[in-house]
Amino acid sequence: ASPVPPTGPIKSLDVLPGFAVPGILIMNIRSFSMIGSVYMNPDSCGELSGTNRAIWYGRHLLAGSKFITLFAILFFAWILPAGDRRRQSGKSSAMLHNRRMLGLFGIGMHHAYLSGYREILVPYATSGSIVFLAWTVRVRWRVLGSGTLLLIGWSLQFMPASE
Repeated sequence: ASPVPPTGPIKSLDVLPGFAVPGILIMNIRSFSMIGSVYMNPDSCGELSGTNRAIWYGRHLLAGSKFITLFAILFFAWILPAGDRRRQSGKSSAMLHNRRMLGLFGIGMHHAYLSGYREILVPYATSGSIVFLAWTVRVRWRVLGSGTLLLIGWSLQFMPASE
């Protein structure tokens, strides 16, 4: 017995982001019209009470960062199977992937200059390019590199803020 090779696109990877995007909208809708701190502190634009406070807590508890995390996992889970299928068909997966990441980067830069608030497409395109490059590296180096990046990111949290 051996695994059955996929004959086409993995449908669940194409459908699940459709559930994540409305969840991201639910989380970000208040911050579109208010200051950034309202995302974590409902009282930063005045005191919330009654139904509004209950809705904020419900949204925070049920959605939180769960949809953003789901979208990120699906985005990166989509990269390698798409490249694998293209490579198995004898075509270059790098060219298609680079075009997609460049398009994503362009849309992200356009969005960043228009709104500038909580832009996520540019980091997705950048890290998507890095993940694709790391695909050809041995697992040992991937683990070492990701651990190093994790430590760098963690240590940056403890650096004093410049005045």
